[in-house]
Amino acid sequence: MKLIYITTFLIAACSLQPGDGSAAIKHRWSFNTPGMAEDSVGTADLDLVGTAGVSGGTLNLPGGAPSRSDYARATGVSLTEIKGTLDGSSGQGVTMEAWFTQDVIQFNIKVVMGGNNIGGGGANYFDFAPRRGSGLQRPGMTINDNSHSQTVLDSTLSVPVAAQPYYVAMIWDDATNTMSFYRKALPGGTLESASIGMGGQTLSDMGALNAFHLGAAVVFNDPDFDGVIDEFRIHDEALTTEQIELSISLGPNSLTVPEPGCYYILMVFLFSSWSFKKLLCGREAGCIR
Repeated sequence: MKLIYITTFLIAACSLQPGDGSAAIKHRWSFNTPGMAEDSVGTADLDLVGTAGVSGGTLNLPGGAPSRSDYARATGVSLTEIKGTLDGSSGQGVTMEAWFTQDVIQFNIKVVMGGNNIGGGGANYFDFAPRRGSGLQRPGMTINDNSHSQTVLDSTLSVPVAAQPYYVAMIWDDATNTMSFYRKALPGGTLESASIGMGGQTLSDMGALNAFHLGAAVVFNDPDFDGVIDEFRIHDEALTTEQIELSISLGPNSLTVPEPGCYYILMVFLFSSWSFKKLLCGREAGCIR
Protein backbone atom coordinates (compact mmCIF):
# COMPACT_ATOMS: atom_id res chain seq x y z
CA MET A 1 0.00 0.00 0.00
CA LYS A 2 1.34 3.40 -0.93
CA LEU A 3 1.16 6.11 1.68
CA ILE A 4 0.41 9.69 0.72
CA TYR A 5 2.35 12.50 2.38
CA ILE A 6 0.92 16.01 2.38
CA THR A 7 3.55 18.70 2.84
CA THR A 8 2.65 22.38 3.23
CA PHE A 9 5.02 25.29 2.71
CA LEU A 10 4.33 28.94 3.59
CA ILE A 11 6.71 31.13 1.64
CA ALA A 12 7.18 34.86 2.28
CA ALA A 13 8.72 36.83 -0.56
CA CYS A 14 9.69 40.29 0.64
CA SER A 15 11.25 43.15 -1.21
CA LEU A 16 13.92 45.11 0.65
CA GLN A 17 12.60 48.30 2.21
CA PRO A 18 14.66 51.32 3.19
CA GLY A 19 14.44 52.74 6.68
CA ASP A 20 16.04 52.62 10.11
CA GLY A 21 13.65 50.03 11.52
CA SER A 22 12.42 52.38 14.26
CA ALA A 23 8.78 52.33 13.17
CA ALA A 24 6.88 49.45 14.72
CA ILE A 25 3.90 48.29 16.69
CA LYS A 26 4.28 50.09 20.01
CA HIS A 27 1.19 48.81 21.85
CA ARG A 28 -0.97 45.74 21.43
CA TRP A 29 -3.93 44.73 23.55
CA SER A 30 -5.14 41.29 22.46
CA PHE A 31 -7.10 40.44 25.65
CA ASN A 32 -5.79 36.89 25.94
CA THR A 33 -5.43 36.89 29.74
CA PRO A 34 -8.80 36.66 31.53
CA GLY A 35 -9.51 39.65 33.73
CA MET A 36 -6.55 41.70 32.43
CA ALA A 37 -6.02 44.15 29.54
CA GLU A 38 -2.29 43.61 29.05
CA ASP A 39 -0.10 45.41 26.53
CA SER A 40 1.91 42.54 25.04
CA VAL A 41 4.33 44.82 23.15
CA GLY A 42 4.77 47.79 25.46
CA THR A 43 4.01 48.09 29.17
CA ALA A 44 0.83 50.19 28.90
CA ASP A 45 -1.61 47.79 30.58
CA LEU A 46 -5.16 49.13 30.83
CA ASP A 47 -7.45 49.30 33.85
CA LEU A 48 -10.90 47.73 33.57
CA VAL A 49 -13.64 50.03 34.86
CA GLY A 50 -17.07 49.00 36.12
CA THR A 51 -18.31 45.72 34.65
CA ALA A 52 -15.93 45.79 31.69
CA GLY A 53 -14.22 42.39 31.50
CA VAL A 54 -11.75 40.32 29.55
CA SER A 55 -12.67 36.73 28.68
CA GLY A 56 -12.68 34.50 25.62
CA GLY A 57 -9.97 36.61 23.98
CA THR A 58 -12.05 39.82 23.89
CA LEU A 59 -12.65 43.00 25.85
CA ASN A 60 -16.33 42.73 26.77
CA LEU A 61 -18.17 46.03 27.19
CA PRO A 62 -21.85 46.19 28.26
CA GLY A 63 -22.36 49.77 27.02
CA GLY A 64 -25.05 52.31 27.80
CA ALA A 65 -25.25 55.38 30.02
CA PRO A 66 -24.01 57.17 32.00
CA SER A 67 -20.79 57.84 30.18
CA ARG A 68 -17.54 56.30 31.44
CA SER A 69 -19.23 53.54 33.45
CA ASP A 70 -17.81 50.39 31.81
CA TYR A 71 -14.65 50.68 29.69
CA ALA A 72 -10.86 50.25 29.67
CA ARG A 73 -8.50 53.14 30.40
CA ALA A 74 -4.82 53.97 30.69
CA THR A 75 -3.61 55.57 33.90
CA GLY A 76 -0.26 56.40 35.50
CA VAL A 77 2.79 55.04 33.69
CA SER A 78 0.58 53.40 31.03
CA LEU A 79 -0.88 56.77 30.09
CA THR A 80 2.60 58.31 30.09
CA GLU A 81 3.86 55.59 27.75
CA ILE A 82 0.98 56.05 25.29
CA LYS A 83 1.50 59.81 25.38
CA GLY A 84 5.18 59.20 24.63
CA THR A 85 4.24 57.14 21.58
CA LEU A 86 2.04 59.94 20.26
CA ASP A 87 4.67 62.61 20.97
CA GLY A 88 7.37 60.52 19.34
CA SER A 89 5.34 60.08 16.18
CA SER A 90 6.07 63.59 14.94
CA GLY A 91 7.08 63.54 11.29
CA GLN A 92 5.81 59.99 10.77
CA GLY A 93 2.28 59.62 12.07
CA VAL A 94 0.22 57.12 14.02
CA THR A 95 -1.98 54.20 13.04
CA MET A 96 -4.48 52.62 15.42
CA GLU A 97 -6.03 49.29 14.44
CA ALA A 98 -9.14 47.70 15.95
CA TRP A 99 -11.10 44.51 15.46
CA PHE A 100 -14.53 44.91 17.06
CA THR A 101 -18.23 44.03 17.02
CA GLN A 102 -21.04 46.24 18.32
CA ASP A 103 -24.12 44.66 19.86
CA VAL A 104 -26.05 47.94 19.70
CA ILE A 105 -25.43 50.78 17.21
CA GLN A 106 -25.77 54.20 18.86
CA PHE A 107 -24.70 57.72 17.95
CA ASN A 108 -21.23 58.93 18.91
CA ILE A 109 -20.10 55.70 20.57
CA LYS A 110 -16.31 55.71 20.78
CA VAL A 111 -14.09 52.74 19.96
CA VAL A 112 -11.18 54.89 21.15
CA MET A 113 -10.80 58.41 22.48
CA GLY A 114 -7.93 60.31 24.03
CA GLY A 115 -7.88 63.85 25.38
CA ASN A 116 -7.02 66.23 28.17
CA ASN A 117 -10.33 67.38 29.64
CA ILE A 118 -12.60 64.62 30.90
CA GLY A 119 -16.27 65.56 30.66
CA GLY A 120 -15.69 69.14 29.51
CA GLY A 121 -15.28 71.24 26.38
CA GLY A 122 -12.34 73.28 25.18
CA ALA A 123 -10.02 70.30 25.06
CA ASN A 124 -7.48 68.64 22.83
CA TYR A 125 -8.68 65.20 21.77
CA PHE A 126 -8.84 62.53 19.08
CA ASP A 127 -11.43 59.81 18.56
CA PHE A 128 -13.05 57.26 16.27
CA ALA A 129 -16.79 56.61 16.25
CA PRO A 130 -18.39 53.84 14.14
CA ARG A 131 -21.47 56.07 13.83
CA ARG A 132 -21.36 59.81 14.41
CA GLY A 133 -24.14 62.18 15.54
CA SER A 134 -27.86 61.92 14.77
CA GLY A 135 -27.58 63.73 11.45
CA LEU A 136 -24.46 61.83 10.41
CA GLN A 137 -25.04 58.11 10.72
CA ARG A 138 -21.73 57.15 9.14
CA PRO A 139 -18.37 56.37 10.75
CA GLY A 140 -15.92 59.18 11.37
CA MET A 141 -12.89 60.37 13.31
CA THR A 142 -11.69 63.63 14.81
CA ILE A 143 -8.58 65.51 15.81
CA ASN A 144 -9.08 68.67 17.87
CA ASP A 145 -6.18 70.95 18.75
CA ASN A 146 -8.12 73.50 20.78
CA SER A 147 -5.49 76.20 20.31
CA HIS A 148 -5.82 75.95 16.53
CA SER A 149 -8.75 74.09 14.96
CA GLN A 150 -10.79 70.94 14.74
CA THR A 151 -10.78 68.49 11.85
CA VAL A 152 -13.68 66.06 11.55
CA LEU A 153 -13.70 63.27 9.01
CA ASP A 154 -17.35 62.36 8.43
CA SER A 155 -17.24 59.70 5.77
CA THR A 156 -19.78 58.70 3.15
CA LEU A 157 -19.44 55.05 4.12
CA SER A 158 -22.53 53.01 4.92
CA VAL A 159 -24.13 52.83 8.36
CA PRO A 160 -22.51 50.08 10.48
CA VAL A 161 -24.52 46.97 11.28
CA ALA A 162 -25.02 45.47 14.75
CA ALA A 163 -23.46 42.03 15.39
CA GLN A 164 -21.21 42.49 12.34
CA PRO A 165 -17.46 42.12 13.00
CA TYR A 166 -15.38 44.98 11.59
CA TYR A 167 -11.74 45.84 11.12
CA VAL A 168 -10.80 49.54 11.25
CA ALA A 169 -7.47 51.31 10.77
CA MET A 170 -7.34 54.94 11.92
CA ILE A 171 -4.41 56.93 10.51
CA TRP A 172 -3.05 60.35 11.42
CA ASP A 173 -0.31 60.83 8.82
CA ASP A 174 2.19 63.61 9.58
CA ALA A 175 4.06 63.23 6.29
CA THR A 176 0.99 64.08 4.20
CA ASN A 177 -0.88 65.88 7.02
CA THR A 178 -3.98 63.79 6.32
CA MET A 179 -6.34 61.88 8.55
CA SER A 180 -7.92 58.73 7.17
CA PHE A 181 -9.49 55.45 8.10
CA TYR A 182 -10.07 52.09 6.47
CA ARG A 183 -12.98 49.82 7.32
CA LYS A 184 -13.83 46.27 6.33
CA ALA A 185 -16.75 44.08 7.34
CA LEU A 186 -15.32 40.67 8.20
CA PRO A 187 -14.72 38.25 6.75
CA GLY A 188 -15.71 39.00 3.16
CA GLY A 189 -16.48 42.71 2.96
CA THR A 190 -14.90 45.35 0.74
CA LEU A 191 -12.08 47.47 2.15
CA GLU A 192 -13.50 51.02 2.26
CA SER A 193 -11.66 54.23 3.08
CA ALA A 194 -12.02 57.98 3.58
CA SER A 195 -9.54 60.79 4.20
CA ILE A 196 -9.24 64.54 4.82
CA GLY A 197 -6.47 67.09 5.39
CA MET A 198 -5.63 67.93 9.03
CA GLY A 199 -4.87 71.61 8.53
CA GLY A 200 -1.42 71.35 10.08
CA GLN A 201 -2.49 69.43 13.20
CA THR A 202 -0.73 66.31 14.47
CA LEU A 203 -1.30 63.94 17.39
CA SER A 204 1.97 65.17 18.89
CA ASP A 205 0.17 68.53 19.38
CA MET A 206 -2.32 67.03 21.85
CA GLY A 207 -0.54 68.54 24.83
CA ALA A 208 -1.04 67.10 28.32
CA LEU A 209 -2.95 63.95 27.46
CA ASN A 210 -4.66 62.86 30.68
CA ALA A 211 -7.06 60.23 29.36
CA PHE A 212 -6.99 57.33 26.92
CA HIS A 213 -10.11 55.17 26.73
CA LEU A 214 -11.24 52.12 24.82
CA GLY A 215 -15.01 52.03 24.64
CA ALA A 216 -15.82 55.39 26.24
CA ALA A 217 -15.71 59.11 25.51
CA VAL A 218 -13.28 61.48 27.17
CA VAL A 219 -14.45 65.02 26.49
CA PHE A 220 -18.16 64.32 25.95
CA ASN A 221 -20.82 62.47 27.94
CA ASP A 222 -21.68 59.98 25.19
CA PRO A 223 -22.89 56.45 25.98
CA ASP A 224 -20.28 53.74 26.31
CA PHE A 225 -19.46 51.17 23.61
CA ASP A 226 -21.76 48.12 23.67
CA GLY A 227 -20.04 45.01 22.27
CA VAL A 228 -16.58 43.43 22.15
CA ILE A 229 -13.12 44.54 21.04
CA ASP A 230 -10.97 41.61 19.87
CA GLU A 231 -7.73 43.55 19.56
CA PHE A 232 -6.41 47.10 19.55
CA ARG A 233 -2.97 48.22 18.32
CA ILE A 234 -0.99 51.46 18.07
CA HIS A 235 1.83 51.91 15.52
CA ASP A 236 4.16 54.91 15.39
CA GLU A 237 3.84 55.13 11.61
CA ALA A 238 1.16 55.59 8.97
CA LEU A 239 0.47 52.11 7.59
CA THR A 240 0.15 51.74 3.83
CA THR A 241 -2.86 50.19 2.14
CA GLU A 242 -0.77 47.12 1.41
CA GLN A 243 0.20 46.74 5.07
CA ILE A 244 -3.44 47.16 6.10
CA GLU A 245 -4.59 44.46 3.70
CA LEU A 246 -1.91 42.11 5.04
CA SER A 247 -2.87 42.91 8.61
CA ILE A 248 -6.49 42.04 7.84
CA SER A 249 -5.51 38.77 6.18
CA LEU A 250 -3.33 37.75 9.14
CA GLY A 251 -6.02 38.66 11.66
CA PRO A 252 -5.93 39.91 15.25
CA ASN A 253 -3.77 37.04 16.52
CA SER A 254 -0.72 38.10 14.47
CA LEU A 255 1.77 40.23 16.36
CA THR A 256 3.48 42.01 13.49
CA VAL A 257 2.42 43.59 10.24
CA PRO A 258 4.68 42.53 7.33
CA GLU A 259 6.65 45.20 5.55
CA PRO A 260 5.33 46.42 2.18
CA GLY A 261 6.33 44.13 -0.62
CA CYS A 262 5.84 40.89 1.33
CA TYR A 263 3.67 38.30 -0.37
CA TYR A 264 2.67 34.99 1.11
CA ILE A 265 2.28 31.86 -0.97
CA LEU A 266 0.77 28.66 0.38
CA MET A 267 2.12 25.61 -1.43
CA VAL A 268 0.82 22.09 -0.88
CA PHE A 269 2.64 19.06 -2.25
CA LEU A 270 1.39 15.50 -2.38
CA PHE A 271 3.91 12.69 -2.26
CA SER A 272 3.36 8.99 -2.47
CA SER A 273 5.57 6.83 -0.27
CA TRP A 274 7.60 5.89 -3.36
CA SER A 275 8.12 9.43 -4.66
CA PHE A 276 8.97 10.74 -1.17
CA LYS A 277 11.71 8.10 -0.76
CA LYS A 278 12.97 8.86 -4.24
CA LEU A 279 13.14 12.57 -3.37
CA LEU A 280 15.21 11.78 -0.29
CA CYS A 281 17.48 9.17 -1.90
CA GLY A 282 18.08 10.63 -5.32
CA ARG A 283 20.27 8.33 -7.41
CA GLU A 284 22.78 7.35 -4.76
CA ALA A 285 23.99 3.75 -5.04
CA GLY A 286 22.69 1.43 -2.36
CA CYS A 287 19.84 3.67 -1.32
CA ILE A 288 16.90 1.54 -0.19
CA ARG A 289 13.69 2.51 -1.87
